Amino acid sequence: MFGPFLPVIATSLKSYSELMLRPFSIIPQKVLWRNYLEVFQTIPLLEYLWNTAKVSFLCTGGVLTTSSMAAYAFARLRFPGKNVLFVLYLATMMVPGQITLVPVFILMRNFRLIDTHASLILPIWGLMGAYGTFLLRQFFLTIPRDLEEAAILDGCGYLGRFCRIILPLSRPALATLGIFTLLSVWNNYLYPLVFLNTPAKRTLTLGLAMFRGDVDVQWNLLMAGTIVSILPMVVAFLAAQRYFVEGITLTGLKG
Repeated sequence: MFGPFLPVIATSLKSYSELMLRPFSIIPQKVLWRNYLEVFQTIPLLEYLWNTAKVSFLCTGGVLTTSSMAAYAFARLRFPGKNVLFVLYLATMMVPGQITLVPVFILMRNFRLIDTHASLILPIWGLMGAYGTFLLRQFFLTIPRDLEEAAILDGCGYLGRFCRIILPLSRPALATLGIFTLLSVWNNYLYPLVFLNTPAKRTLTLGLAMFRGDVDVQWNLLMAGTIVSILPMVVAFLAAQRYFVEGITLTGLKG
């Protein structure tokens, strides 16, 4: 599992001159931890980390909010054309994001949101909405209606049942969707490349890509920056691993 990461970690601990030696050796002759300090001094990595974290968590929060509300409507509410609307909504998942890139760019330009982080956040809410709604709807359907019927007898409305019964019981599915969305946004490269122009607003993926020079690439520093960019997602996945695995199991068995 960690095999592909070993050359990356080893490269991040080597000097630039050692990288040029042949034959190539994974084990560094001299471990240089200062590469990690140097990459922070060479590029504004903390600024890129903050930009990426802000965009990722706002996207994740928005997707969880809108998808859970839409999923509850499709799972519990009754209204004309519900099934047809749900199928049409799911059909949007078949459209590749690259096809919608130009229309989204024109829309963001008309709203004067180009070169702002809002141009990264708002489209993600739409792109991840159908998948999140499908995932959560399938989980909501597994929750017994008896719990809600008991709440109805106590005078609890739709919003109360949604907040007090459905959401607390859906933590595994919410954690699964949250991790999927967080990973997708954190590693997104195309949208920052297209929508952002100001260097100070770059995300990690775009900042590290721009760190590569036209002629010379300092691979040791680039790999050190890559390790730094990966660590927050590793920590997030390990922290939510129990909910993540449980959510995949439950949504795969029922629905």
